[in-house]
Amino acid sequence: MKTKIRCSIIIILTCFSIYPFFLEDSVGWNQDYSSDVSVASFSTHSWLAHEGLLLYSSPSKIVWLSNNIQQYWHGVEAPYNADICLLYDNISSENYGDIGDLTLKFDSTGSTVLNDSLATRAMVEYTKLITELQKEETNFQIAAFYAGAMTHYISQASSWFTLWNTTLWGTIDLIKYNQYETVIEEGLDATSSIDPSITWKHNYLELNPNSTAELTGYDATTTLGEKCYPFAESLQNLFIETSSVKEWENSYKKTVELILSYSVEAIYAALESAMNESNWKYLSIPDPIYNFDNETAHLEIPAFTVTVREKTISYNLNDSLTIQAKVYLVDSFFDALSAQSFPSISSIGYNLTFTDDAWSFPNQMISGLASYTNYNIIYNFQLQEYPPTWSNISIAEFNTEYYSLEISNFTANYNWNDWTFSVENISVSCPNIPEIGIVDSNDINFAEWQLYTTGDSYSQLTGVQAKDTEGNFLQGSLLFNETTEKWFSYQNDIGMVFNHVRQIFFICVRFNLTDVPVGTWNIVAGDYSNDYFLPFARVYSNNTFTIRNHLSFSSKPDIIFNAEKLTISAYNITAYVDYHNNAIDYYEIYERLYLYGGYNRFAKFRVLPDLDPNDWINDPPFGDLSWNEEKESWYFEDRDISYLQPGMYYVRCSFRTMNTNYTVGTVGSPSDIFVIVNPYARTIVLVSSVIILTSVIIAPIIILVRKKTSSNR
Repeated sequence: MKTKIRCSIIIILTCFSIYPFFLEDSVGWNQDYSSDVSVASFSTHSWLAHEGLLLYSSPSKIVWLSNNIQQYWHGVEAPYNADICLLYDNISSENYGDIGDLTLKFDSTGSTVLNDSLATRAMVEYTKLITELQKEETNFQIAAFYAGAMTHYISQASSWFTLWNTTLWGTIDLIKYNQYETVIEEGLDATSSIDPSITWKHNYLELNPNSTAELTGYDATTTLGEKCYPFAESLQNLFIETSSVKEWENSYKKTVELILSYSVEAIYAALESAMNESNWKYLSIPDPIYNFDNETAHLEIPAFTVTVREKTISYNLNDSLTIQAKVYLVDSFFDALSAQSFPSISSIGYNLTFTDDAWSFPNQMISGLASYTNYNIIYNFQLQEYPPTWSNISIAEFNTEYYSLEISNFTANYNWNDWTFSVENISVSCPNIPEIGIVDSNDINFAEWQLYTTGDSYSQLTGVQAKDTEGNFLQGSLLFNETTEKWFSYQNDIGMVFNHVRQIFFICVRFNLTDVPVGTWNIVAGDYSNDYFLPFARVYSNNTFTIRNHLSFSSKPDIIFNAEKLTISAYNITAYVDYHNNAIDYYEIYERLYLYGGYNRFAKFRVLPDLDPNDWINDPPFGDLSWNEEKESWYFEDRDISYLQPGMYYVRCSFRTMNTNYTVGTVGSPSDIFVIVNPYARTIVLVSSVIILTSVIIAPIIILVRKKTSSNR
């Protein structure tokens, strides 16, 4: 037992003794290694890289980065995780994953660099970035990757691990440093690059960086290290083991915020320098200003200029240089630094107009709006050899309610003979918007009729959409008559709708416009909490109607009557309904869906006396028919009828489908008559037959015998 305890102690002590050596390879923030290389993690280095972008007052200058933010963060991760390079054909993993081998050492005064391997490495990525940006056809994803890697190497210069002076301060405490990084990382909301941009921040640390003069990758790194060197020893010595930044002393927290702000400034300075050194061209686009008239859906944008900026010159953008110039209406928050998300949100784009050296949007109706939606606007410009550039999103927003359509009263005529209805004389207009006026086929997303029936409950007083016995809603398209400028739809078959209790039906017409939002409030009488908005206009017909049920008919059964066994069979029975003369087969009786309550279909027969046909109604059917798939007909076989009284009988069948009214019975054609004889009568007949046979055949024989005997005498 003692031996086991000693071994355990030795193992534990060994682990503690070698733990710092493992930590030396863990010099990046904890989340710098993505478990899935296709989705970059969001680490403290990513947060600092993002903060560097936020220093740009004109996001259009760095749109090449914001449009490729995922690749930017892949680059941030590369110094720690070389495998992330496997996503890129032109980037070798051999050049990354080296952050643990790099350092930045100063003399005792912190003013002279003794070991600049970290700064030299940052300069390599800085040079790659410039080379890519200067290409005639820049690969912006590769450029974003290089930029991200450069920011990691630069921001590493703010860590006391990198700056530690062993000669002056003794041995570095790597356990403390690892916990220091862990505590900072715990303050991040986001864990990956796919999290929304509103979470790309820190919950507890508030940075206050400033835009600074441009610096090369090398100078940005060494300058950052020089600024942070005076704090390195105290950061370790004053560190208190804790689980949250919230528990740090305020002075310690302020020091951390200061050196991280220096990191952001260094990132900005290097990015600015790289773009200027490559003579990067970008557009300076003013914030959108507009006028929107909610009464007429008209938008107007006053004239504005867009400036093309290079390192030393600038000039106004004209239409000859422009591939695309648009204004977009966006219906959700849009962050210009997250432009890669723009295609996924609902948007409406219109071309801007260039006149007199300025861009504008003439006062006109805009299309594609949605009801009860807040909209902002944003500009988009695309030039040859430039990445797509977005302006800031407009500060002001407007809200659209909805526009009313005027729909005339119309007629809906039901044809009892063929189960069809027609609607016509439907006039539709949008009076608020002159550009639309009378609504025709060019204005709509849909124009349709729907069959409605009265509701079954108080909340459905206005009716519910009707279904047929296949479970389908009854609806169809309306057509526009260019001559009369009215909508119509003729001869719509609704014969599969079942009118089980003389239901009242009516027609609803619905319209939705492509250009502007229209709608209807559905008011539920007596319960306003259930009122809801419908994103289309609708009107019900004034006239109502009932729908004719189907009548069923069946053929004359071919019967076989066995008088000895007193059984009856019937074959070759076919049935149909008067709706398109549809055959009643096995599917109609047994395989159709169960709708409108319980099971009420049947295929039955009955043996009836040759009396009043109403006996079918007065008594229940006798039995179920069977289906012959091969002959496609109904039948039954060898049914016992020995209990029936003597007399004349026939067979008759009846069928009921989902569309026949079960309150009205219909029966088919009768079979031939067959006779059931009284068994006692059969005995009397037999005896009488014997007597007659005796008198007719045997009596003459006796007389002949007697005559012969007499003559012999």
